[in-house]
Amino acid sequence: MPDWVTNAFDAYSQRMPAHINVELKETPVGGRSGRSEEDLLLRNAASADLVIALDESGKPWSSAELAENMEDWMQRSPHVALLIGGPDGLSDRCKRSATATWSLSKLTLPHGLVRVVLIEQLYRAWTILQGHPYHRA
Repeated sequence: MPDWVTNAFDAYSQRMPAHINVELKETPVGGRSGRSEEDLLLRNAASADLVIALDESGKPWSSAELAENMEDWMQRSPHVALLIGGPDGLSDRCKRSATATWSLSKLTLPHGLVRVVLIEQLYRAWTILQGHPYHRA
């Protein structure tokens, strides 16, 4: 990933409170079949209580809806895996194994940008739950 992606991800993940552990697990992009990437994603998500696939065909959530989901996750499913696909997106198998599918946008976004938008939205959701003025509805 370019430095700007790593720097932005690190900046937002460091803002998260200690009780919300954000762990980035990168998987190498597989061959055109995507088989090894698919297997690694599913293996990394196997211990999660809840698996959310990020895909443009998923349900769009507002920041407030994400905050509601985050509150529920913290109470019921503290180990959440958010799957971001590689250049070819997520495999059908990854999408089928997910509890829900979330769309950040109808646009196709590059992987690095998705990583930054995702961590910023997780931070924003947490600030909404805290009543922090970061989010201005």
